[in-house]
Amino acid sequence: MLRRRLFTILAAATALAACDQAGQEVADSDMRDKLVGTWLREINEGEFKVRRVLVLQSTGGFNETTRVTDGEGVSRTGTADGYWVFDGINFKRKYTRVDNGELSGGRITFATFQIKSVSPREFTGVDNVRNIEVTYRRVDEGTQA
Repeated sequence: MLRRRLFTILAAATALAACDQAGQEVADSDMRDKLVGTWLREINEGEFKVRRVLVLQSTGGFNETTRVTDGEGVSRTGTADGYWVFDGINFKRKYTRVDNGELSGGRITFATFQIKSVSPREFTGVDNVRNIEVTYRRVDEGTQA
């Protein structure tokens, strides 16, 4: 009798844990879907203006175009691409190409932001390595850096 009761309690606990895990996977998938699209981040650092357009594809790929303009109005543009994931807490990007060149020789570049909030118009995260908050605004597909 005691054994049967313990088995019933264990089975119920296992079922509840499975439901909770399935619910979390659905929530993570919903958040990932919300991140898909075209995003813009604009930064002013001293005399430099930085404009970064990030396109997150539903397939897990991304491409990023960055334009830096100095105080004299001279601009330089760079590109990068790779793949991205959302693990339920962190939005992570692994860069595989920068300015049309493969990253090689053990050079692995990552960017990771702990997501604080996501809305249809923007998302905010924290770069815990550099200790800064970053915000991207959703923009139309085809927006240029």
